[in-house]
This record gives sequence, C-alpha cells and structure tokens, in this order.
Amino acid sequence: MIAERRRIARLRSETANRAGDDSPWFVLSVLTGRELSVRDQLIDANIEVIVPMKMGPKLRRFHKEIPAKPQPVMVGYILVRCQLNNASLAGLLTFDHVVSVLGGSERPYLVDADKVNKFNEKAGKGEFDHEVPQSAFTGVKRVAIREGVFAGKEAKFISGPAKGKGVAVVELEIFGQSRSMIMPLAFLAPL
Repeated sequence: MIAERRRIARLRSETANRAGDDSPWFVLSVLTGRELSVRDQLIDANIEVIVPMKMGPKLRRFHKEIPAKPQPVMVGYILVRCQLNNASLAGLLTFDHVVSVLGGSERPYLVDADKVNKFNEKAGKGEFDHEVPQSAFTGVKRVAIREGVFAGKEAKFISGPAKGKGVAVVELEIFGQSRSMIMPLAFLAPL
C-alpha cells in the first residue's frame, strides 16, 4: 500500500514538471460531468490544465426561470500540458475520473498551443454559449468541425436540436477509431 502511494506520488511529480509556453497540449478523456473535479485535482498537483467554459441553457421549472450556469465546452474532455514522456502520461492516468489520454500513450493527440489559446479566448468571450443562435442542421448527414481542438476534421452528424441552439452529437474518427462527442453547434458547419 505504501509502495503504491509512493509510485503514484513519483508519477504525479514527474507530470508536474512544466513544459514550455509553446509546447502542445494533450486531450484527456474524463468521465462526463467530472471535468471540473479533474481540473481541480490537476491544479492542486501543480499541473497545467484548461477547461474552456460556456454558459449553458436557461431552464424553466414549475413556471420559474433558472439562470444559465457555466458548463464545459468539451463534454468529457479537458486540455493538459506537461512534458511528453511515458512517466508524465502514466501520472495523468493516476487521477480520479481520468479515463485515458486521447490517442493513447504511443501517439497522443497533440493540439498546438496557439490553437488552444485562441479557442480558450473565444470560449471566454461567449462565442460557444448555448443561447447563441446557429444555422439549422435539419437533413444534414456530415459536418465540418470549424472550431475547437478538432477543427479541420469532418464528422458524421448523429443528432441535434431543431432550433439551431445548443449542442449536437457527432461521430468523429480519430486514429482509426470512431468516437461519439457532444459539441456546441457553434463548432460545426454543414457539408
């Protein structure tokens, strides 16, 4: 038991070694709804992490309006920057609710630092908020992802709202495997 704790502490300290400001970011797959708790754990361990936030929908319950709350833009994913080595990647997997490093430890999915900074700025300005109207996606089978860390890729449109507000489910192929993702309509453009 003590040996296991020491091993985890050693891996986490290796992960806490900061990478340069121009170093790429990793995409961590986490349990849905646990993005903020994983972020807090990583911050406590002195690991650089970003969870871009957007304002969610306004809700109505029993004739009362519940104000919108901040939500992660990428449901089930967070961005982490550390040194690219096996010990650091293994250290990331020791945190609660972390499922995997997107792409695996052999070929992790890396995102350019400039792309992440621009994406985070847009999220901070409210460009991905739920109430921002987007084009309608009725009858659309394929979409192009134009924003976020997966920008430039094509995806299969699974389902989405009829009104043109909110989020959609798309199926994206990464490293030869299909992954279903929930993305804001602001990310997507019909093909």
